[in-house]
Amino acid sequence: MWNEAASAPQERSGATPMADAINDAYDAWKAAEAAARALEHEVGELWLRYQHGLGAGPTRGVLRQLACLRQEARDHLRQAIRLLHQAGYIQPAARTRQRAEAASVG
Repeated sequence: MWNEAASAPQERSGATPMADAINDAYDAWKAAEAAARALEHEVGELWLRYQHGLGAGPTRGVLRQLACLRQEARDHLRQAIRLLHQAGYIQPAARTRQRAEAASVG
């Protein structure tokens, strides 16, 4: 998990904008993830009410909104991971690295 303490060595070398970008991307992911989870909880409650004959199930609009929030959260997470790679805090998995090397050679 990303934390500001991990960025301390980089900040001393003048990489503060990268650390800020990582923090912003991570915070954006957390916010989108929280919104998606809250809506997932609401959808679950709607399905339970529907199953017990106490109301209608979630509308297509609500399900579409949930799908969009999930996609937004994934996009923010990908951006945070990309920035962490660029800053050198994490490295790609061996398979990903091998594919990237093969693509650059061939």
